[in-house]
This record gives sequence, C-alpha cells and structure tokens, in this order.
Amino acid sequence: MQEMLSKHPHDREATLILAESLYWMGRVDRATLVLQNQVDADRHDKRAGQLLKDLQLQQRPEAQINFLNYTQSDNLRIMKGAFDTKIPIKNARGFVGARYSYSHFEPDQSSIEKIIVTSPAVYAGYRASDALDLNARISVDFINLNGIEREHVIPTFESYVTYFPNDFLRFDVSASRITWDSEQTLRDGMAATKLGISVDVSPNELTKLSARSSWSSHTDGNECRWWQLQANQRIFNQPRIFIGYRYTYFSYLTPWQEGYYNPDRYNTHQVLLQGSDNITSRWYWNARLTAGYETEIPDKSRFTLDGGFGLEYKLSPKFEIELTYNYFTSRTVLPGGFARGVAHLVLSRRF
Repeated sequence: MQEMLSKHPHDREATLILAESLYWMGRVDRATLVLQNQVDADRHDKRAGQLLKDLQLQQRPEAQINFLNYTQSDNLRIMKGAFDTKIPIKNARGFVGARYSYSHFEPDQSSIEKIIVTSPAVYAGYRASDALDLNARISVDFINLNGIEREHVIPTFESYVTYFPNDFLRFDVSASRITWDSEQTLRDGMAATKLGISVDVSPNELTKLSARSSWSSHTDGNECRWWQLQANQRIFNQPRIFIGYRYTYFSYLTPWQEGYYNPDRYNTHQVLLQGSDNITSRWYWNARLTAGYETEIPDKSRFTLDGGFGLEYKLSPKFEIELTYNYFTSRTVLPGGFARGVAHLVLSRRF
C-alpha cells in the first residue's frame, strides 16, 4: 500500500487502508502522520479527517473506573473497585499509567469476617518498532484480615514482550507474580511466579491458530505446568462471528493442596462461539458462549458452560460506559463442580 501511495500520492482509498493497517498494528503514531499529510493535501477527504480525529483522541490522557461483583457457588462474596489513569506518550506509541484497586472478600462460615486487599500499581508500555511491543506493571498487594491489621505485603508484577516478525506470526513471552481470589490463599499470603510463552499463526485474515504454555512456582512449594491449543475461524463479517476449538491441559507437582484448585492432572475440550458488532454509531455489543467437557484425572469428568455478554455505549467521543456479565459453571449435570458469575461496569473518560 505504501508503494501504491508513492506512485499515486494522496489516493483516498489507499491512504485510508494504510492508516487503518498501521492502527491495527498498534502504530497510532505512524497512522496519525499518514492521515495528517492526507488532510493537509486534501481537506475535503472527510473519512481521513474523521479517522484522524479519532486517533488524535486516543493520544489524550484517559481515566477509568471499574466495579466488579462476584457471586460464587462456594458463597465467597467478592466486590472489587479500581481507578486507572493512563497517559499516552510519543503520539500514543507508548503509555505510562497508575492504578489503585480495592477488593473486599466476605467468606461464608469462617472465623474471618472479611478480607480487604488494596493494590497500588504503576505500569507502562512502548511500541519499540513495528515488530516489538513491550509492557510491564509492578504493584503491591496489602492483605488485611478482618480489616484491622495488615497481615501480608506481597509484591506482584506482570511483564510481557510481543514480537511480530510478519503479518502471519506473533510470539509472546511473559513473566508475572500473582495472588489468588480465595480465602485460604489470602489468609496464608500465598503467591505464584509464572513464566509463559505463546505463538499465534494467522494463515489468512479469517483463521487464527494458537499454542500457549506456562510454568508456575507457588510459595507453598507447589508447581504447575500448563499448556493450551486453540483454533478460531471467522465465519461472518457483519456481525463478526467466530467459531473455534480449545484444548487445555495442566498438572500439579503436589496436588490437592488447600486453598486453590490444584488437581493432579486436568484437561478440557471446548467448542467456542463469539460475536460482536455495532448496533448504532454509539452502541456496541459482544457475546461469547463456550461448551466443554472437563476431566480431573483419574476419576472425575463434567460438562462445562462458559458465557458472557457485554454492551458498550458512547455518551460522547470522550466518555464511554461498558457493562458486561460473565458466567462459568461446571455444575451442569453432575453434583459438585464450581460456578461463578461476574458483573463488571467500566466508566472511561478521555481528557
């Protein structure tokens, strides 16, 4: 497309395709420059002008508020809130940001009335080149039992490097340290350090094949080895509908430790369906449904369902509201298993 523009400068269609391609690559800075040159040369090109305004808006600072409410089959009540502020740098080629989150846990039939976790964090990202993207976050989890004393202080982090050698391949390498949303692990101050790698192959614009693997070491001495294979195929453009298949396997070094799900070996086969589209220029929807069959080796198997639906509304070009609800259950036919529903409200504002 760049070669075509060199032969036919300021061709409207070619300029728009190139700018959109650069945007999808994550190079908002280069897309903005292409559109600015086009608008300077052709002030009547309305589509280029509108896309330029949209990209310039993305280069403004953003504030975001998140509210989450969990309902679970183990009767652990969880409420979370978070405030984010993010500042783009170098024409949105990178960003820096800060986040403060608050989590409130109320266990059922426990000697602990409540657990409060507060987590200040800073994060940053930078597109080093067309092929290399860098991201990192560091935070500290302050865990208070009964909201009175600070019992645990746990440093956590997340970092990943993404490499795009061409339009068909994507490689990700990640490292993180995390805590869990369960009563026992919070009481014990447990954490896990995880290393991961993934490869995505897109032989065409409709198909995506993925392979992911990770290893994690837990502070209780346990270890987990995890891997996953997935294939997605887009079957409609409007609305955008995808079907797919996913296989997941993991195993633990010392299974059945208290406080978190850690079977000896586990695998699941899942079929996927997801879709999204604009309802109007201000309304957008997305939905997904996953049906699967999980096996805890050696002797437990269950059907699973996992689904979600979301709506996004633009009150103005600078203010958006998003509401989603996700639900997972492995209690579909046989007794036992686990179920969780999560309602999530997001308020976003550009300045």
